[in-house]
Amino acid sequence: GNVKKEIEEYLLSIANTDSWLKSNPLEFEWFVDADCAEIDRHHELVGIMNRSVTRIGHEPRLSGMEGHTDMSLLTKGAQTPTVNFGPGPASISHQTNEYCSICDLIDATKILALSIVEWSGSC
Repeated sequence: GNVKKEIEEYLLSIANTDSWLKSNPLEFEWFVDADCAEIDRHHELVGIMNRSVTRIGHEPRLSGMEGHTDMSLLTKGAQTPTVNFGPGPASISHQTNEYCSICDLIDATKILALSIVEWSGSC
């Protein structure tokens, strides 16, 4: 859903319980116009990615994340099903000390290749 709208509606509902805020309505200004994105955990693409992760010997792990990615541009604008996926620890992504091991990079490449093949129906 539209998270910005949900946040604004929630804050307005709280503000409506205060007499001063009723007379001085809240105004919202979003500094980054980047909405959140999501994909249903039962979507075919999620299943494909999970199977690919399992095929190379890892346990699939679904989770949400904080931060903005291009996922919202693809899911909202282009209506393209999308997942966030990449090698290395997510806790250090886009940090000055970002890194991933060669093994993580190779595993991620295998997972993406397997997923692309299954998604495209090539094999």
